[in-house]
Amino acid sequence: MTEPLLVVQNLRCHIPSARGAVRAVDGVSLTLARGQVLGLVGESGCGKSTLVRTLVGAAPARASVSGSIAVSGTELTAMPDEARRAFVGRHVGMVFQDPMSALNPVVPVGRQIGEAVRHHHGLSRAAARARAADLLERVGVPDPGHRLRHYPHQFSGGLRQRITIAMALSCEPELLIADEATTALDVTVQRQILDLLTGLARERGMGLILVSHDLGVIAGRADETAVMYAGRIVERGPTRDVFARPRHRYTDALLGAIPRLDAPPGTRLRVIPGTPPDLTAPPPGCAFTSRCPAPGDRCAHEPPPLRVEPGDHAHACFHPTEGTSP
Repeated sequence: MTEPLLVVQNLRCHIPSARGAVRAVDGVSLTLARGQVLGLVGESGCGKSTLVRTLVGAAPARASVSGSIAVSGTELTAMPDEARRAFVGRHVGMVFQDPMSALNPVVPVGRQIGEAVRHHHGLSRAAARARAADLLERVGVPDPGHRLRHYPHQFSGGLRQRITIAMALSCEPELLIADEATTALDVTVQRQILDLLTGLARERGMGLILVSHDLGVIAGRADETAVMYAGRIVERGPTRDVFARPRHRYTDALLGAIPRLDAPPGTRLRVIPGTPPDLTAPPPGCAFTSRCPAPGDRCAHEPPPLRVEPGDHAHACFHPTEGTSP
């Protein structure tokens, strides 16, 4: 059996605050195979971004991190900081939501793309420049040789995002993480970027994690979907199965909140009542209890374990839905 590309076991990231530790990631376990696309979804504040930033060693300052992260069989959590940064720089790429914050506004984009390969692979300036031009061409930036000399403000938002993808790919990573990478783009450009990311993952055999609060971004692109709520994964499984047969009440509520084009005029939108729990003092049982339409006696006092059903569809719910989409 082929070794998984990414194995995460019981990962926790607790962030100190004036009101106590924020349990932003609280016991997450997952695996990702080479060439596989994983969609990570949930409301804002559920821990998605903190999870992926912890994976690459960019957890918030003073955060307490525990658990295990292994990429290609190499355990990262016990590595010294410098060795970990070198390993992640060569094996993991990251695409952020706002390309302007990821790009240096006063440095030409060609030099920014080439810096990583010069640092990690020891290429000459000329070789790094050629590599940068090739990457820009592969991600669809027109006239790449000429545009290497341009600055970030001289590109549109969609092209800037393509440049950050080129930067993330510069060291031929085995794992690529896109954290809300299309949120700031219009829908046409958003689709182009998503198609580019998933196409590159299939072509190069990379693992890809797509982080989004938009279920439409994940549908049809991810092989598997993991649903996060209050710092934990509450449901995961093959994307088609999770969307067609949601089992956790939270997943069901997320899908139910999507507007339907076939709904009669005047149909009221479904909403999820209440707000997510305070992660400095999470409830002792299921974190979704106060917002759940069908809580039971156990839910308020006992955290439900993640149970795996046939088809590798897992959920953490004592009273799951019947498994039919809204």
